[in-house]
Amino acid sequence: MNYNKNSLMTTTLTTPYIYFTSAPTATPQAQDFLAQANEYFDKQDIKQATEFYQKAVQADPASSQILSNFGAILSAQGMIQQGIELMRKSIEFDPKNIGAQYNLGTTLLSSGMLDAAKEHLDKAYEIDPDSGPIMNNLGLAHLHGGEFKRASELFSVAIDRHPSFDYPYHNLGTVAYDQNNMPDAIQWFKKALEINATNFATINDLGCALFMQGDVNGAVEMFKQSITINPYYRMPYFNLGFALYHKNLIPELETAA
Repeated sequence: MNYNKNSLMTTTLTTPYIYFTSAPTATPQAQDFLAQANEYFDKQDIKQATEFYQKAVQADPASSQILSNFGAILSAQGMIQQGIELMRKSIEFDPKNIGAQYNLGTTLLSSGMLDAAKEHLDKAYEIDPDSGPIMNNLGLAHLHGGEFKRASELFSVAIDRHPSFDYPYHNLGTVAYDQNNMPDAIQWFKKALEINATNFATINDLGCALFMQGDVNGAVEMFKQSITINPYYRMPYFNLGFALYHKNLIPELETAA
């Protein structure tokens, strides 16, 4: 039986926001608040970090770096519109703020606004054409728009310049998967895992490619491994159930819960 690749749950790997550790031109008070916010951020105390980024903005509303940080942390918590507004303001004060351009482009990418995302990620890429995270996320903006050739070019350049960065390997696997080229998808996912063997998202997606290639046992093993590494990651649970059910392995499905 032939299966539609979209029946399984896969993902792409987006590099996260950039947070500035300093803002040299900000007022002394704003710099103090920024330092405290970053300390809370490092401790994963997002509530306190957010409060102190806000205090830093209030102490210096014209600091491009602080505005970018505040916008990024709000966006990461789902307050997308407020985050976008802050990052746009950050860029107004400093159009060459690479972090703000990248952060805004990444937020727009995650919101599905691909043309706007490409605009800002392209600007960040012009400022720093050697940045792996920028190339990766710009490639994703093209990938999600169906522009496979440009996406592949960007991921390939990222790999050439940053061979130990696993995300573009994974995303090249996604390019191949989306074009029903499962042998290449498997190859790229495996290369990503050579760099980061515990990336549960890559393990899950490798399982999807193996399933589509007809290797059900290999797929089931990958889904189980992904769940073992991160029991809170939902995709492999769905994919494992799908694989077992559609291959009539119901007894194993009942014991897999």
